[in-house]
Amino acid sequence: MTGGRKPKTPASKLLRETTKGPRSTYGPGAPPSTANKFIAWLQKGIAAGGEAHEVFANKPFAVLGFGSSSYPRYCAAADSMQSLLLAAGGSPALPVAKADALSHEEVTVWAWVRELMANLRAKGLVGASAVDRAVDDVEGLRPATDRFREEATIMEVKELLGDNKGDMATKQVILDVSGLPGGGLSYLAGDELAVWGENSPEVVEAVAAALGLTGDRLDGMFLLQNAAAVEDETDSGLATAPFTLPNTYRTVLTRYAALCDRPSYEAVRAMASYAPEEIRLRQLSDSYDAYEDWTSSSNVRWADLWREFPVLAGRVPAEVFFQLVPVIKSRHYSISSSSAQHPGQLHLTVSRLAYTLPSGERRAGFCSAFLASRKPGDRVGVKVLPTPGFRMPLDPTAPVIMVAAGTGIAPFKSFWEERRMRAAISKKLAEAAAKAGARNSSVEQPLGPGLLVFGCRNSAEDYLYSETITDAAAAGALSHVLTAFSREPGAPKQYVQDVVGANGAMLGPLLRDKRCHVYVCGGSAMAQEVAVAFRKVLGGDEFTALVEDSRYHEITELLDKGALALDSVDHNGSTLLHVATRAGNLPLARTLLDRGCPLNVPDATGCTPLQVAKLTGQSELSGLLESHGGKLVSLLVSSFYPLHAAVMEGDLEGLKEAIAAGANLAATDYFGLTPLHVACCAVAGGDVIKALIDAGAPLGAPTRKGLLPLQLALSLQRTEAVAVLQAAGSPLHQKTIVTAGTDADSSAAWDPNSANQLGMSVEEMKQLQILGDKFSSTLASSWVKLVGFIQGVTRKAYDDAQQK
Repeated sequence: MTGGRKPKTPASKLLRETTKGPRSTYGPGAPPSTANKFIAWLQKGIAAGGEAHEVFANKPFAVLGFGSSSYPRYCAAADSMQSLLLAAGGSPALPVAKADALSHEEVTVWAWVRELMANLRAKGLVGASAVDRAVDDVEGLRPATDRFREEATIMEVKELLGDNKGDMATKQVILDVSGLPGGGLSYLAGDELAVWGENSPEVVEAVAAALGLTGDRLDGMFLLQNAAAVEDETDSGLATAPFTLPNTYRTVLTRYAALCDRPSYEAVRAMASYAPEEIRLRQLSDSYDAYEDWTSSSNVRWADLWREFPVLAGRVPAEVFFQLVPVIKSRHYSISSSSAQHPGQLHLTVSRLAYTLPSGERRAGFCSAFLASRKPGDRVGVKVLPTPGFRMPLDPTAPVIMVAAGTGIAPFKSFWEERRMRAAISKKLAEAAAKAGARNSSVEQPLGPGLLVFGCRNSAEDYLYSETITDAAAAGALSHVLTAFSREPGAPKQYVQDVVGANGAMLGPLLRDKRCHVYVCGGSAMAQEVAVAFRKVLGGDEFTALVEDSRYHEITELLDKGALALDSVDHNGSTLLHVATRAGNLPLARTLLDRGCPLNVPDATGCTPLQVAKLTGQSELSGLLESHGGKLVSLLVSSFYPLHAAVMEGDLEGLKEAIAAGANLAATDYFGLTPLHVACCAVAGGDVIKALIDAGAPLGAPTRKGLLPLQLALSLQRTEAVAVLQAAGSPLHQKTIVTAGTDADSSAAWDPNSANQLGMSVEEMKQLQILGDKFSSTLASSWVKLVGFIQGVTRKAYDDAQQK
């Protein structure tokens, strides 16, 4: 077993006399399937005299595991491999090394290779040249790119509406995806493409100059290091960063740093600490309302900060900047091509909006402007986002109705191209069968009705793909094309919903066909009006049946596209099923379950959707979830945290047994929650909470986000839990204040109870204040006076309290 390339002679000695074991971990700790045979061979032959023992006895070996520290059994496969090789008689050259996908994976690999080669050289197994070659092979790699991105090549970018020089422009972007790994990028009609825009060279150069990254330094490699590591030899010294490191400053500023995003309030406060004499910046950092007014009125971006405050130039350390600036988020575009008609290509329809700020400065959309400015041969970071809920029916004879406004037509271009190719393939099969004299040569399947309703302002200026639509209709890919123009000269104003209503006699029979699928793509306001129009055509009951049969795809689009993928979660770890359950939306929960939405996924408090349904007293929803296999405790918690599982299930006897056996009541689970936190957010009653408190469960233990048990109970409106915790003297806030800055006099302070740290919005924190006031009146408790310290219900309240 070797990792990497086969060593050249004389380094082949290394292959004979040592074993290197790169090993990855899947799921809860299982090795990759490709390792199963090797592991089975090891297990059978580790006994003295066995084949594995004969091979590995007294041979030095080293294991490097690849995994993610987000999993409870981090790099468990590497630990198992180490144990097996030891049992086979091997001699470990190094302790197990673990490369964390979330933190400096490349650095770990580099360090491991260096240490391994130094160890082998010291044993006389390799010479100096082999060491140099091995290290060069690793360190010579180009800076790592995002593992989730592919790089497509621009073939063409063209204007779809002629020579459009106004504020609006719509481009067709054609990408070459044939050269990507695996034989090219695979996609289906209806899928989306995530695109990562990049900052312009002008913006990058300006920010780099303000950070002091000039000359050759801009193209130099860098890491981030914790200052504390200088004094702590056990600390690796590597700080976490939301982008791959090591890397060059230019690459990070271009591809990762969101220089065109709005700077956060916390970032402005931190930046202000480096210019204490700048009065205006200090005022903005002292008042959240002033910050909001400034950012909303001026549309300020990160790239503008040094222009707004020149005094910051050269003062903010690059390492501070890179830990404050957010990462560029991908933008999602509907794919506008069929891979069957355009093999090796992928088409996008991109609307570019330019606008003027009150200051007179011209701006354009970040990613759309990036794509519009690309030239043939340029490379773009992309990733296909499958949208199974926005696909055409497999039956080519099924009726299809498509409703679009503006660039909402993008996915439907892929639909009619796909229908056209299906018809062509069906015809070829029929002709081939007829030529071969097959008995049943009638294999050609005619396409079912394909009706397009398209709306735009007028036919002369923004009728996208008009010629392509005409060709598709002539080829039979579209049976009907209905248009709605809102600003057509000499014609009344019409929108797509008006056209749907006016053509009810034609649409009704199609809609009543149980195979018919309806697709709506455009703005949310338009989609709502179109839904009303279809409901009028069909009637309420039949329209509801259409939706519940998953044949009305505007709702599916909301669920499946972009940030609303079925497995997406919000800032509190809630899945779509959690949200539907909290809202008491039974039809939506049923739709999500039917379409495979994850069922027993825990949110940030460890609660499954069933736990939420039980907590909120929704018996019908609870029954629905249980009928689909819903559990009160996720598999993650039940497998690795039995004490937390007992609390979640309200198992008081099991909890008492665990306490009697010496269970650690301060232990945290995967989410950083102690058993007492769990009791505050699960179906556990007051008896469970009392049992934990009586047994010495810590009342002031924070979660990873700094949330205390009482804060959690308050935010979830758990009246009984609040009363029990308050009676036991549970604190409402942490007293520690974290400071950062160049010195004590110019430090910026963050409250560990801030909305950002607690995973709440400012509005949610305001609601928490209201809850605190309500409990104050009902419980007549003095502790509620401290509620003002929780993030800042308002920033001013926090700052005033800090001064006192």
